Amino acid sequence: MIILENQLPFFVLEGLFNLAFPLSERPRSFLMLSIWYFVDSAIVGNIKPSFPSSEVKHFVDLQRLCHLPSSLRLLPPVMVRYVLIHNATELNEAVMKFKNGSSNRLLDITYAMGVLEIPHLIVFDATDSLLRNLVVFEQIHYPFDTGKDVDLLVQNGILDNFLGDSSAVTGLFNNLSKEVIIWGENYYFYCISEKIKCILEGSQLEGNIKP
Repeated sequence: MIILENQLPFFVLEGLFNLAFPLSERPRSFLMLSIWYFVDSAIVGNIKPSFPSSEVKHFVDLQRLCHLPSSLRLLPPVMVRYVLIHNATELNEAVMKFKNGSSNRLLDITYAMGVLEIPHLIVFDATDSLLRNLVVFEQIHYPFDTGKDVDLLVQNGILDNFLGDSSAVTGLFNNLSKEVIIWGENYYFYCISEKIKCILEGSQLEGNIKP
């Protein structure tokens, strides 16, 4: 039901739901039922929608909307360039701290005063399918990790690994980035990336980490 090619328009399903259940018999709206089933049951968090059902294209888009950052910084497409993404171990060696974020939006990652705050994520069997469909959907519409990175995020309470093996989690996230292109500055974490880049460049000059 969350495979992108299987999606039906949300308004069609909502219309059928409204026909099947009169207003007086509905315990909650179709939007809230969908969030409870597809979002809360898959990822811990009591997410309340800040968007009307008319903005939802389908179930995959619903999950995307629920996990967008609180504040977006999306620019018009510019010249394509490669974006170097450092892994968690390299950032930790640059004296950067990791904190379990309070937000229940997966993409609500913030950085301030040397602390990278990342929302809590539980990785289990359905995580791969969820993230792949979200990535493919965003690539249509709108760097590498290691086992040490997984262990580091687990130690800081950011990641719960229900797959058991750190290498399995590493493979999951590394495979998500295959054939995925980041267009210039047009991505959610551009500002955070630029701040971290400055921190890393300073650390490299001081000899804290290897370039």
